[in-house]
Amino acid sequence: MFRNTYFFDKNAGFRNSQKHWPDWRLKENSKDEIIKKICDKAMFVKKEDCLDLPPLIKKEVIVELGKDQRKFYEEMKQSLITFINEQAVTAELALTKALRLQQIVSGYLKTEEGEEITLKDNPRVDALKDLLEDLAYANKVIVWACFKQNYSEIKKVCEKLKLKFVELTGETPISKRQELIDQFNNDYETQVFIGNQAAGGIGVNLTGANTAIYYSRNFSLEQDVQSEARNYRGGSEMHSKITRIDIVARDTIDEKVLLALASKQEIADIVLRELRG
Repeated sequence: MFRNTYFFDKNAGFRNSQKHWPDWRLKENSKDEIIKKICDKAMFVKKEDCLDLPPLIKKEVIVELGKDQRKFYEEMKQSLITFINEQAVTAELALTKALRLQQIVSGYLKTEEGEEITLKDNPRVDALKDLLEDLAYANKVIVWACFKQNYSEIKKVCEKLKLKFVELTGETPISKRQELIDQFNNDYETQVFIGNQAAGGIGVNLTGANTAIYYSRNFSLEQDVQSEARNYRGGSEMHSKITRIDIVARDTIDEKVLLALASKQEIADIVLRELRG
């Protein structure tokens, strides 16, 4: 009821088709009312008023898709089905289609039988290797990813570069998490933190790192903002700057995810501007 009162689905015209992907936008005539409701329950404090933080620098590293990767991507995008090793990869619903496209651009496919097949030609891996070669020998680096299959690829890159790493994902026992965080922040030889935004994005202090690389992302603004704040927070004053690097595949859903996150952030900014007033 709340959503229907204050928001509208920009893609409602596709509601009964495979192309429907809900795009909820704030109704123009509801803006003042919803802002008032939020402001009545909120307080506003600027980071710069309570923390002396270094500059936050945001960069994008643009990559192409591999030849087979592009083929699988376009087939899934157009026909909701593609084949690898004679096994079908399908998506019956728009939500599943978005997930399958995200999986392909990150470097793997999941078949109807549940088998996860890693794509051999994946320029995203090469981009990560180049970034870690440039950054991780002299700095601590966080690598965020949202798919389980990505972790193994990231670990292979670290092992190839002989970089010591820790891994914190949804499968990491709660009893081990603080130990891994402390190791990353305090052990000089541990240069890379491999994390899942949902598991490691809230309540975790990673200020030992001055750089965060986003290997893959989802549509959650909360997870994106919270993960960014893991090393851009009180304690990061030891660094001259904090850098966020997004690896983005050209002409793919990667770009749409970033646009969706920016759109959600725009609504948040509207509320913050009102609170400042």
